[in-house]
Amino acid sequence: MKLLTWGMDLTLAATLLGLAWAVLFSREEFRAVVLFIALGLVMALVWVRLDALEVGLAEAAIGAGISGALLLSFLGRLHRKRSAAPHLAAIGPTCVPGVRGAGPLAATCGTAERLRSSARFARVAVFFCGLGALVLLGIGCWLLWAYPPLRLGPAVVTVEAMPLSGVSNQVTAVLLNFRSFDTLLELVVLLLAVIGIWSLGKAPRPPVGIAVNPILLTMIRGILPFSILVAGYLVWLGEHAPGGAFQGGAVLGAAGILLALAGRPLPEFCPRPLLRATLVGGTLIFLGLAALPLALGKLFFQYPAAQAGAFILAIEAAAAISIGLALCLLPDAGAPAAARQQVFAPDEPLPSPQRHLPAEEEQR
Repeated sequence: MKLLTWGMDLTLAATLLGLAWAVLFSREEFRAVVLFIALGLVMALVWVRLDALEVGLAEAAIGAGISGALLLSFLGRLHRKRSAAPHLAAIGPTCVPGVRGAGPLAATCGTAERLRSSARFARVAVFFCGLGALVLLGIGCWLLWAYPPLRLGPAVVTVEAMPLSGVSNQVTAVLLNFRSFDTLLELVVLLLAVIGIWSLGKAPRPPVGIAVNPILLTMIRGILPFSILVAGYLVWLGEHAPGGAFQGGAVLGAAGILLALAGRPLPEFCPRPLLRATLVGGTLIFLGLAALPLALGKLFFQYPAAQAGAFILAIEAAAAISIGLALCLLPDAGAPAAARQQVFAPDEPLPSPQRHLPAEEEQR
């Protein structure tokens, strides 16, 4: 049995390193994205093997699922932009390196040279980052070997303070009671990420006349109600078992991305004031409940012991909704537009264009 355990651990470690290497040095963008999703799933298995089920759930949902959806969305948008660009062969004669005025493609050759220079810089940066990581790993191993373990570590302190936490899950107690300020900052970082993306401009409108696959629509109609139930169950489960706000929010975010795939993104039928209020609601409720003990003569984040469980459940529910909304808005790559163009079902007639452009102008 011990030999089998060692074999499984070595297989996971080798697979993790191999996938990381393949992601870094893959020459195809789609292949790199798929390998990155696989890397997140294997990383989740590694966390489960280390008995960190909460981290494994978060890694599988956010590190593999949501991040993979983001990368695939941006990759599809990038490919559409490339296909819309004119072919280089139609621009002019081939450029001659070192000769001025060799044609309009001279700028293109300069761009290619800059890309090659950037690739060389990236390889050097990866080498030094890996070297620095090895140095830090060596220092960490030396510190663990040179210094004796603490007699009263964080685990012992957490176990002793569990009766005052209001929950029976130690991870939830640490994240939302003992170290809740860190969790609040994580919500703020996610909120700032959405605000930063919105500040870049409006989200690109979906093209007119996209036919949605009826099989996809049927699947989404069946999955969405269960996704909401699973998200609520994960939030409730975090009180006494692996689960919580981030896991439930990731499921809600995945449900929102499925809606967008079906041609019904949330900004299309949800008012913008409600979107913004829901997005900041989790952080504001977290701050309000953290400041409420000040009115009772206690410290910031010092929940009353009798009501600590209710405080944590309210914070997790509000945070899960805000996290889910933020995660499903990130693939839009911009602020929600005031009005979206309609996406038509396969059986609906498409509207005729108002004016027809010549073929040459359409190509341009």
